Amino acid sequence: MPISAPLQGYVYAGFLTSCQSSPPPQNCREVSAKGGLAVRRESSIKSAVVRVVTNGENVAIENRGVNGWVPISAPLQGYVSASYLTYCP
Repeated sequence: MPISAPLQGYVYAGFLTSCQSSPPPQNCREVSAKGGLAVRRESSIKSAVVRVVTNGENVAIENRGVNGWVPISAPLQGYVSASYLTYCP
């Protein structure tokens, strides 16, 4: 296997392991709500709950959202409160 640092050359690939996992996508957020986080159809507390996403589960946000509500596209589509989202580890 070719290498470029600390110098250029070749090493036996059988002695190599990955030094880090790939970083999470930029739109990944982790749910940080002990009882889970309600995913709603619309960006309103009065909107119907589609599903509750469990604490520690990852979601994919579409954009930064407005008025504290963030649209998500995975694991399902809907809106969640931004207050209960942290960056993915």
